[in-house]
Amino acid sequence: MPNIKSAKRRMRSDATKQARNRSVKSTLKTVERRLDNAIKEGNKESTRLL
Repeated sequence: MPNIKSAKRRMRSDATKQARNRSVKSTLKTVERRLDNAIKEGNKESTRLL
């Protein structure tokens, strides 16, 4: 646990950023997976939408 005030603020800030990054990365991985599946299936319509 940090003792310095700026380190405490930094911990809160890092936790917020970490939660945001986790959400964005998860969404990105989902879109990538869907795109790969659409390409493998040869589905041009869903490939164009993604």
